[in-house]
Amino acid sequence: MLKIRSLSRFVAVFLALSGSGIYAAPSIDGLIQVGDAWTLFTENPYAAPYLGGSTTASDDTGETSQYHWYDGVNNTDRYFSTGPRGGVNNIYYSYDSTYMYIGVRAGTAPFNNWTESGTAGNGDQGNLYVAIDTNGGSQLNANSAHTSYDRHAVDFNGWQPDYIIGLLYVDNGGGGGGLANVEQTVSHTVTGSNSQGTAGDFQWNATSVGGGLADYEFKIKWSMLGFASMPTGTQLKLAMYMTQNYTDFDAYDSGPGIGNRTPGGSEPYEQIGDHPGDWDDTNLDAGDAAADANIPDGSFPGSNYAAPGFQNAHVNNDFNVVGHGDEIDTIEEYYQFVIVPEPSTAVLVGLGLAGLFGIRRKQS
Repeated sequence: MLKIRSLSRFVAVFLALSGSGIYAAPSIDGLIQVGDAWTLFTENPYAAPYLGGSTTASDDTGETSQYHWYDGVNNTDRYFSTGPRGGVNNIYYSYDSTYMYIGVRAGTAPFNNWTESGTAGNGDQGNLYVAIDTNGGSQLNANSAHTSYDRHAVDFNGWQPDYIIGLLYVDNGGGGGGLANVEQTVSHTVTGSNSQGTAGDFQWNATSVGGGLADYEFKIKWSMLGFASMPTGTQLKLAMYMTQNYTDFDAYDSGPGIGNRTPGGSEPYEQIGDHPGDWDDTNLDAGDAAADANIPDGSFPGSNYAAPGFQNAHVNNDFNVVGHGDEIDTIEEYYQFVIVPEPSTAVLVGLGLAGLFGIRRKQS
């Protein structure tokens, strides 16, 4: 009679025979849950090329820019009163042999049914994006980035995203069913698109978690990112950002934030979610009109319109050019990681076989 003397040995045998992992794929129900085996991108150690930052979060929280956008038509600041609706706070990842999964904790600006006492509008005041670099490169201009939901004043320097997940809006009662897609940069080919909560090889969902924040979950088939199968050994780079949904507006916020925090100071990159009129050079975020005549009175850091082709002594808003000499937000920081084999096939099965071998030795 076979006697298994430990529970751990029994589990090892079961895993070897079943070939199944112990981690459940994210359920794409719009709630980021521990049981779904997400891994959090913390600034430290995932952020690059600038080192440092938080060991417990993907980005700063409660930044002023998460609450504001500037209305240039009426020359007035617009603000959210009930939470950081324009912010991006945390980003998570998971993957298996068929899909990559992305989870984001961010503001509810893209939700189309909310009201508040602030002046920023009621419902659908933002688009959420996740940029993904799959094979390297040095820069990407705003004209070559995600444009299928209108162009935005965001470009990339020091890396080159090949695909961008774009979320146009979440239907939380306002109608329309929600819409998000995966767009290949440069060619603007849409490789995946779907409405909210609809099953498919590109699938997504979102749920409000209170305080002006929500969870967003995405499932993307590897082929939609240019891979025939899980790209074991490939280094991927990602960044998240939120814009106003109007054409040619820049970002409320981006993550990671490390490298983008100190205006003109020790951290080298321009500050995302800056003042309207800020030209992103040595006069970065001077703060108000008293210090900088190009910044409107009563404005705050936030998402702002970058007029295409506008030029003066300091600004050249050329959407084909990447750099700091304009009002286009330049994302230079990203999270990076390498795809490794799934634990179920690389490690757990090996442990199971070792357990099985131990049982056989006990029998002899």
